[in-house]
Amino acid sequence: MKKSVFSILMMALVLCLGLTSCGGGGDTPGKIVEKYYRAAAAGDADQVISLMDLSGIDAELVKAVTEGMKTDIPKAKEIDAQVKSFEIVKEEISADGKTATVEFKANCYDKEKGDQTLNETANLVKTDQGWKMQMAF
Repeated sequence: MKKSVFSILMMALVLCLGLTSCGGGGDTPGKIVEKYYRAAAAGDADQVISLMDLSGIDAELVKAVTEGMKTDIPKAKEIDAQVKSFEIVKEEISADGKTATVEFKANCYDKEKGDQTLNETANLVKTDQGWKMQMAF
């Protein structure tokens, strides 16, 4: 049974909770979350992985997650996955500037599930490379 790319992403978020940026550049936590979802819909597994904070996670688990994403995320093209709109509902950066929480709403489409609306929260961490999605395994 095929799974929607967005379902796979949500499982990755639940399992990993934490994304990373490609490298600072002044991107806000909200922009990083949007980049993550747009890259996933475009089937760009390398970009998605680059937006995840995988530091402090066992090397075998990192390998399994990245290999799985490199297999599953490119399938977005097969199901015509799209992020039609993306809205940051709330973005909070902690007082120490090291973590952030982003509530967002994304209107998505794929040919398996049709139109869907995601109302989610993502947790991010500030790294030397900028904001990254914080993964909880």
